[in-house]
Amino acid sequence: MKSGREKVLIGLHMICVVLFVCGNFLNAQNQLDSLKLALNTAVHDSTRITILKEIDDLIYLYEPEEALKINYRIDSICSVNLKSNLNPKEKEFYIQNKGYAFNSMGVYYTNLGKYDSAIVFLNAAKIEYRKIRFWNGISAVYINFGRLYLEKNVYEKALTYLESAVQIKQLLKDYKGLAVASVNIGNIHYNRGDYAKAMRYTTQSLIEFEKLNDKYGASYALNNIGLIQQEMKNYSAAEDYFTRSLKLREEVNDIAGISASMNNLGLLFQEQSLSEKAEAYFQKSLFYAKKAKDRQIEAIALSNIGLVLQEQKKFSEAFALFSESMKIREEIEDDLGISECLYNIGYNYFLQGDMSKSADFVSRSMTLSKSRDLILQTRDAANLLKGIYMRQGQYKQALEMYEKYIAARDSILSDENQRETIRQEYRYQYEMQSVADSIRRMEERKVSDAEIARQKAELRVKRNQQFVLFGGLAFVLLFAAFVYNRFRVTKKQNLIIEAQKQLVEEKNKEITDSINYAKRIQTAILPSSRIVNAYLPETFIFYKPKDIVAGDFYWLQKTENEVLIAACDCTGHGVPGAMVSVVCNNGLNRSVREYGLTDPGKILDKTREIVIAEFEKSDEDVKDGMDISLCSLSGNTLKWSGANNPLWIFKRNGVNGIERIEIKPDKQPIGKYADPKPFTTHTIELCKGDTIYLFTDGFQDQFGGEKGKKLKASKLRELLLSIQHLDMDTQMQKLETEFETWRGELEQNDDVCLIGVRV
Repeated sequence: MKSGREKVLIGLHMICVVLFVCGNFLNAQNQLDSLKLALNTAVHDSTRITILKEIDDLIYLYEPEEALKINYRIDSICSVNLKSNLNPKEKEFYIQNKGYAFNSMGVYYTNLGKYDSAIVFLNAAKIEYRKIRFWNGISAVYINFGRLYLEKNVYEKALTYLESAVQIKQLLKDYKGLAVASVNIGNIHYNRGDYAKAMRYTTQSLIEFEKLNDKYGASYALNNIGLIQQEMKNYSAAEDYFTRSLKLREEVNDIAGISASMNNLGLLFQEQSLSEKAEAYFQKSLFYAKKAKDRQIEAIALSNIGLVLQEQKKFSEAFALFSESMKIREEIEDDLGISECLYNIGYNYFLQGDMSKSADFVSRSMTLSKSRDLILQTRDAANLLKGIYMRQGQYKQALEMYEKYIAARDSILSDENQRETIRQEYRYQYEMQSVADSIRRMEERKVSDAEIARQKAELRVKRNQQFVLFGGLAFVLLFAAFVYNRFRVTKKQNLIIEAQKQLVEEKNKEITDSINYAKRIQTAILPSSRIVNAYLPETFIFYKPKDIVAGDFYWLQKTENEVLIAACDCTGHGVPGAMVSVVCNNGLNRSVREYGLTDPGKILDKTREIVIAEFEKSDEDVKDGMDISLCSLSGNTLKWSGANNPLWIFKRNGVNGIERIEIKPDKQPIGKYADPKPFTTHTIELCKGDTIYLFTDGFQDQFGGEKGKKLKASKLRELLLSIQHLDMDTQMQKLETEFETWRGELEQNDDVCLIGVRV
């Protein structure tokens, strides 16, 4: 029987379309002190309002109650001035800022769970903004109304406001506002169990936030995508998104957001039966929630700690935490939270064998969930009620609950729903890569144009110089004057050349910056070292691109029973290789996530099919592809398949004996090939202490040594044999040192990727 879980899926709000992002606390404090000093010396009310708004921006996340007072003060200043004779521009200024204050107060009361007060102030803001037709402000109010009704679980009203905001933001071309509205619409669809729509809207918001370099907004979108991935049982992907979200929240010092991320990571680990790890994250979440004075997240953290205690059969302690959480939920009128608490208390009684009390609480949870269109909570409540009625011998009621459970579950986990979430994730990866690709092409054209302009300038100078010589021969008497005149012209042309040269240098810098951005995108598709070490503790990855971006990449996926890891080498290196790597990475992801494949040979077959189909969309005959060494580990059982790249195994025989085994790959790439055949899957039983190596050709093909020759595979094998007694971290350090020593002063030939895994 599955217990209730309380996730933190938070929407964004805007105050006059400003997203509040707080940086380093000390810097903020220094800035705050300066602003307060300026406020005391300000002469005009308009200046005071500007300073007060800047203070509001700084303290909003840290001191919401003080920020509320500031906005009351802004309202008071505006009201006094609007009673006097003002010119139209001044009047508009004070009306707009009065709307700002009301909108801000609406947001703050929403955060406090005082929804009636929030509605009053948001309506007041809308009235002020309409007086001056300030559409940016009106759309911001609509977004905040949408968020309010989202928190109250009144989804139809929330959607109406948010869709109205979207229409206005589109007309205004306010992409940040669109992103904010989209992430909130995604929240609505998530709570309804429509993960396809949730993924589509949230992905759209993430793309826009990242284009705008809005870390605050991106962190919320990443968090919510993580929740969707968790519901789809994609635990590795969920952890990655939660971790990326947490990192951004720490960078902007979003205390409430940090609390939410800690909570969601705790839930993820709890779902994987890692109770100690889960509880540690829940305790951290509670600490940050109290620090942020966020009552909702505090209540969620309390409930989730209670769930951990419940698993430990500490029923009375768990009940106390559920009750404390319930009290907060009732105070802030959080129907979703109340439903979750009722469920948790009901499940607590269920585990203690009190079916009567359990049925009472869970039935109340289900009634509330159905009335608020909370499909996830309805599903869980129906499932638990089925179990209760079965124990009570009420089989008819049990059957009814089972039918309700199946209906809710199937609507959430439909095949189309799952496929759509996958498509939206690929769309995100594709769009971000397309941005980098279009930037690269644009900058290449700019540099080409600049180079042509420079050459033309040089040609003009040469022609002018020839003309000077000819004129000197024909008009000797005018030589001095002519030469002087030509000198001035030549000097001017040289200045043009210098300017063109500078332009080329600037464009080269812009290209480098664009390629560095592409590197960030490529790095994002690589599994983090933390994730790799979590699934394969004794592992190293020696990854050294030749250029800023690479054709080589490494790949990892965790399925229910296996860990899949691969070293991949795509056609070319640098930007072209990186473009191919994105296509091939997506092919591997789809083969596992979308088609559910775990057999290495079959994964390579499907990936080849996907890659060929992707390149066939082009009018050109693209023959790019990938060499790969791919293995699947389940316990001590290794399954492996390779395209042109082998697998090396070093097996321990006795105390010091090492047996070296090489498994040959299929001599065909992942891509177009004259005579393609199905890839072969090899199965090997390993023993504790055995080590496997997957690699591309970059290390062994590196030129170096005294004679400047290739290292070759034989020397790489000898090197690996000599370090078998070392732990994996030390092995990697040795390999890095040996590579740099061998290369010496020579240029790196190719990308390098070498993976070592010890069983």
